[in-house]
Amino acid sequence: MAVEEGRSLAETPSWSVATVTTFMVAVCFLVERSIHRFGKWLQRTKKKALFASLEKIREGVWLEEMGEPDSPTAQWELARS
Repeated sequence: MAVEEGRSLAETPSWSVATVTTFMVAVCFLVERSIHRFGKWLQRTKKKALFASLEKIREGVWLEEMGEPDSPTAQWELARS
C-alpha cells in the first residue's frame, strides 16, 4: 500500500485555504452564539446551577484558547516580549 503525500500549503490554491478557514470561523461563531443563547435561556428560566456550570465550561474553553497564565509556556512568552 503506497502512501501518497499531500500538497504543501504553498502549493494549495488560496481559494481553497480561504474556503476552509471561512467555514471553520463560521462554525465557531455559530457554536459560540448557541452557547450564549443557551446561557440566556438558563438565566431566564432561573436554572442557576446549570448556568453556573455553563459559565465554568466557557471559562475553561477560553483559558484553553488563550493559554493559561500560570503555565510555564505562557510565562516564558510574557518574559520574551
